[in-house]
Amino acid sequence: MELSKTAKLNPRAEEPRVFTVVPTPLCSNVSANLVDLFVTTDSVVATAKVETTRSSSRIEVYWDDGQTDVLKLPPGVLFDQPLEILGQDDLLPKGTYQFSHTYNVSEDGKPFRKLVQVTVDSKNEPTDFRVQEIFLTPRYKINYYESTVYVKDDFDFFAESQNFDIYQRIDGVLVGHWKWKPGKNLGSEFGLRLEGSAIARELTVDEWVNISYRIIEHDTLSQNDVVNISVYMHPDLNEDGNVPVDKTGTDVGGELGDNTAGIRFQRSIQLIASQPNSSTVFASKV
Repeated sequence: MELSKTAKLNPRAEEPRVFTVVPTPLCSNVSANLVDLFVTTDSVVATAKVETTRSSSRIEVYWDDGQTDVLKLPPGVLFDQPLEILGQDDLLPKGTYQFSHTYNVSEDGKPFRKLVQVTVDSKNEPTDFRVQEIFLTPRYKINYYESTVYVKDDFDFFAESQNFDIYQRIDGVLVGHWKWKPGKNLGSEFGLRLEGSAIARELTVDEWVNISYRIIEHDTLSQNDVVNISVYMHPDLNEDGNVPVDKTGTDVGGELGDNTAGIRFQRSIQLIASQPNSSTVFASKV
C-alpha cells in the first residue's frame, strides 16, 4: 500500500557532510544524479526544488547558516509514485523533492546573501552537487489599526457644538473622509473612531509610508481651524506585540489661543515567514 506523508527532518539525526566548493563558476552541466536545482525566496524563506534520477539514494541540502537537511531515499520511490505537497492540490513531478528553510533575520533587518548547496549521492554513481546563490530580503507585516481622533480644546468657543472634517491620506492620496459634530468640553478621553481607517502593509526596512491626517474645524465667526498630523509606517525591529501610538498637532492662533487635536491607534509588526518550522521537507514513502 502506498502512503504519502510529510517528513520533518532533524538535522541532528545524522552528522552532515560538509563540502567546500568554489561558488563561481556554478555547475551548469546536467549531472548523472542531480538533474536540476531551482531555489526561490520569499522574505526569509528559501524553497529548493531538487530534481533527481532513479539511482539517487541520498539528498543533502546545506543552507549556508549551519543547518543541513538530509533525506535518504528508498529504492524505486522516485518513479513509483508522485510526491504530494501537504495542503496543496498540485503534485511535484516524479523525482522532484521540495525543501523549505527559514533563516534568522539580522539585527538591522537588511537583505542578505546565501549559497545553497545540494548534494546527491548514489550507490553506483559519483556524488553530484550544485550551488545556487540566493538573496533574501526580509519583509514585515505592519498593521495600523483603526484610529480615533480627539480634541484637547474647544475649537469653536462661541458655538454650542463643533463641526469637524477629518481627512486621511496615504502618501498624499486621499483615502478617507469623516464628519464629526461633538459637543463642548469633551476632553481627550473622548473622540471619534474613524471606521475604515485601518492600514496594513508589507514593508522592508528601507521602505516608508506616510500617513497624514488633516482636521478642519469650521468656525462660525472666524476662519477655520486646521490641524495637520503625520505619522510614518516603517518596520521598527525593537517593537513586539501591539504598541499604542498617540500623536497630536496644534492650530496656532485659534479664537482663544492654540487649539490641539490628536490621533491615537494601535500598531503591530511581524516578520513574514511562510514556514512555521525552521526546516521542512516533503517526501513520499512506500
